[in-house]
Amino acid sequence: MIFTANDRRPAASGARHEWDMSIFELAIFVGTDRAKTPARADFLSEFLAGWIDCKIAVEDIDRALSNMIDSGWLAVVGERLMPTEKGRRAAGVLLNGVIGMVDQADAAERRFANVDRAEARKKGIGSWF
Repeated sequence: MIFTANDRRPAASGARHEWDMSIFELAIFVGTDRAKTPARADFLSEFLAGWIDCKIAVEDIDRALSNMIDSGWLAVVGERLMPTEKGRRAAGVLLNGVIGMVDQADAAERRFANVDRAEARKKGIGSWF
């Protein structure tokens, strides 16, 4: 069976981690956390659609929000949403991982930029040079 990055892990695979957010849920959390005041769901829909550059079905947002509220990552305040400390801890783990991956890619790019291209070709490294 094939899963995409934002698919939920199947229940048979074991216990969930506190930080078991999908990519979509992480985007929602970041949008909620960046809001100056508790966010409305319609704000999140507009924010995410602009950020991800595609139309997002209301049902998809509702399903993700329901899971996030049930997981304790977001709290409902009236008709608005706000991040919880549990959500910040969960998102923090994931964002640190994303930043680490980007840093590694940047470091690898710098290493390859410093390699003499002719020498790299001789060794069969970086055929894209």
